[in-house]
Amino acid sequence: MVDSSLSSMHSCPGCALLSQQPDERESGTSPLRLDELLSSNDPPLDAELNEFQLFRVQSPAILADLDAKITQAHDMLQRFIRAREHAEARLHDTEVLAHPIRRVPAELLSKIFLHCLPKWVDGIRTVPEYDNMHPGHPPWTLSQVCGRWRRLSLSLPELWSRLNVVLRLHKNHITPQQCVYKTSLFLERSGNHPLSVYLSPASRTNCFVMHPVLPVLQASSSRWRQLRSSMYMADMISLEGHPFPLLEVIMVQHLDDTGIANAFRSAPNLRIFLSDPGTQALKFVTVPYPKLLCGKFHDDLSSRSVASLRKMTELRNLLFELGPSQRSEVGENDIFLPRLLRLDVSDSPGGEPDLLASFLERLKTPILSELSITHTNSIMLFPAFHPATESLTTLTVNGDMGSHRNNTRYLLQFLARVPTVTSLKIVGKSITSEFLVGLTVASKRESVLPCLRSLDISECDCPVKTIPPKLFWAMFESRLPRVQGTPTPGAILEEIRVPRRLDNVVDKRWRAIQRKAKGRVVGGGD
Repeated sequence: MVDSSLSSMHSCPGCALLSQQPDERESGTSPLRLDELLSSNDPPLDAELNEFQLFRVQSPAILADLDAKITQAHDMLQRFIRAREHAEARLHDTEVLAHPIRRVPAELLSKIFLHCLPKWVDGIRTVPEYDNMHPGHPPWTLSQVCGRWRRLSLSLPELWSRLNVVLRLHKNHITPQQCVYKTSLFLERSGNHPLSVYLSPASRTNCFVMHPVLPVLQASSSRWRQLRSSMYMADMISLEGHPFPLLEVIMVQHLDDTGIANAFRSAPNLRIFLSDPGTQALKFVTVPYPKLLCGKFHDDLSSRSVASLRKMTELRNLLFELGPSQRSEVGENDIFLPRLLRLDVSDSPGGEPDLLASFLERLKTPILSELSITHTNSIMLFPAFHPATESLTTLTVNGDMGSHRNNTRYLLQFLARVPTVTSLKIVGKSITSEFLVGLTVASKRESVLPCLRSLDISECDCPVKTIPPKLFWAMFESRLPRVQGTPTPGAILEEIRVPRRLDNVVDKRWRAIQRKAKGRVVGGGD
């Protein structure tokens, strides 16, 4: 029995270990006989007893031999496992080494680094506060990836030229001394590159005049190109006497009325002056107004503010939100802005209804091409424009026609006074039937906006249940170019944008108009 069991073990050609395989020459007590004896209480035969006795004598050697082979097989398995882990790690390493990021040229990687920084300002809109002194924000994180990235980041002065000192965000992770140290690092690593600076105090009792970083900032003023400020007046005054030869943009987001800031009055290259609602920067900040090209202001038209406006003879773009003042100090003299091209003006809730109209009437803008008017009050009053405004081509009106019974009439009267407009956009809560009828071209009356080529009402609430759809189609079709014959004056509309809901309500007629129009007729979401 022992010889037959060992003879059934054969060497594996792959690993030189023995494997169990059946042997046709197997002798001794058969498995069936063993099962028969084990399932009963019958005694084995004498020959079987002798065989069992021999096996019991030889079994320790057999078990020891099998244990050795098991150990050998286990060791081989562990070697295979380690070999696989090594191969898997090697595969990962080769994938890492072959990654395309390692072959990105330094010039392209530099551009990517710069795009990791948030925008300092988005056009004329402010962006959320960002603390670039936090160790978990760029550019610090970029310099901690690897040696190559660190060398590259430290060689880019522009990467370190956006300096945000937001004291309110420092409370949990940076002390005043650390703020001074990191500010000095920014200034050192930015080399001679012009700086974009954002300064925001924590509170009136924790402002820059009480912070050790102020002398470091003052010493760098000659490199400031852009300044975004939420500082108190005391902080602004502390900058007086320091030069700003490169300063081009100032954005004032907060300012108290405890004085007049004259620090920037001699900045020779200042061209853009922006302020957030509530700051009244025109009243409390002195800048070289005759050099400004772009301005954004929220003001109550005080005499000082009006005087500042009159100095802006080179201004190209103006956004002006009238404060909630109940009266204007414009006076009898006009405000002449000879180079103004784009004007965006709005009133404030609670102000006098005629304040916006009277302000616009005092503005003389001979080459104005784009005008946007926003009414936040229920009554929409418009200016009686000066005849010199013949260059106006783009008009946007934001207001609720349905909030007052005369609003539509006021609007149509104003549109009749600006016949050169080619693009009209209406934004508001409602469009009235009277407005659609007024825009409809008719042969027996003078057309409103005879040069209109683009009409956008996609951001209006068009109540199709109260306004018959035929009024829309009559107005649209009256302004479509004629396929044959002489077109009616005013029938040159090339583009119409309407709300999607209107498109869904009368889809068949809409498609017919699309086929008829030579230009573009699109839905609100297109």
